Amino acid sequence: MVEPTPFRRRRGPRRSGGVGYPIFVAGCAVFAVLAVLNPDKVPLPFQRLVAASHDVGRENAPPAGVYYPNCDAARAAGIAPIYQGEPGYRKELDRDSDWLACEPYRGM
Repeated sequence: MVEPTPFRRRRGPRRSGGVGYPIFVAGCAVFAVLAVLNPDKVPLPFQRLVAASHDVGRENAPPAGVYYPNCDAARAAGIAPIYQGEPGYRKELDRDSDWLACEPYRGM
């Protein structure tokens, strides 16, 4: 004779938890696409969060209130690249709108 187990097996189709999770995933995907297409329209708290995540362990962070007229000046100061949300970041220094100004050239 087989002893009964304390766990019952479910019979029939499995039920999902509802539509909340797929809506959450779709909303995150839409937000990510819009952030890539329009990085200047991302809310400021998210910009700061991205800048803080890039700044982990950075030794040569730019001082507050600094202004660099061009990337050559930022490189001469030794703080290039500059992440969005850091002092000294300007949209004019970020050529490819990837939230990273004065990045090294990796062309052919």
